[in-house]
Amino acid sequence: MSFDLAFMSDILNVFTNTQTTTVTIKDIYHAGLWSEEGEEEAKSHGDKDPKFKDHMQELYRLGFIEHQKGNSGIGLHEEHDGSWSWSVVPLVITEAGLAFLQSSQT
Repeated sequence: MSFDLAFMSDILNVFTNTQTTTVTIKDIYHAGLWSEEGEEEAKSHGDKDPKFKDHMQELYRLGFIEHQKGNSGIGLHEEHDGSWSWSVVPLVITEAGLAFLQSSQT
């Protein structure tokens, strides 16, 4: 899979443009980063935008974001039938995430 680096930067910008030390999935949603199609799916089926999900997983895999309390995961729950849901957990951007964001802005 190919990842959209600008989209990854947009997600990380939510972390740096907040008044708090943590961000939740709700903050990212309210920042408007889910596609309209994904948002409609979320309203009607309880699913979320797959592009968003994949990019959040990649940000976590790369160590750019993490659970604030050091727990594993980012609140994503995948079911055996292929569906998924989000839990509202406190997330933070890491030093590696900040470095990526800074390098993408130059």
